[in-house]
Amino acid sequence: MTARTKKTRIKQFGSLVEKWAILLRLSNWSIRLTEGDAGEKLVTVSEEFVAAAETAVDFPYEMAHVILNNVETYLSLNAIACHELVHLVLSPYEELIHQIIDTLPEAEQLGFKRWAFSVEERVTTHLEKALMGMEGLDD
Repeated sequence: MTARTKKTRIKQFGSLVEKWAILLRLSNWSIRLTEGDAGEKLVTVSEEFVAAAETAVDFPYEMAHVILNNVETYLSLNAIACHELVHLVLSPYEELIHQIIDTLPEAEQLGFKRWAFSVEERVTTHLEKALMGMEGLDD
């Protein structure tokens, strides 16, 4: 992929993130978009990722950092933008479960973190597919 193509994809992804932020009524969120590695935090629960959303809530302003790794098509860019912003909508639940997991003995935490990650991804993916279908973009 050329540098120009990469830059174009990042710009397209940014536009799609803005679109989904509007559709999901996330106007109170400050969303920062970067390209690169999500770091150790995600690697502990998932060996591979295409994009990631990390959140921080300081009511009434929430902040998100959406990280784009690599994608192939416009449709997948749209689905990925939708998916990551659905994570923002679900973030209060995700934060709650992770706070509970953090109270467990350290030896038990990783298994529960992997389980929580799996559940979060299943719910988020289901909602992403429903929203994409409503947009007429079924896969």
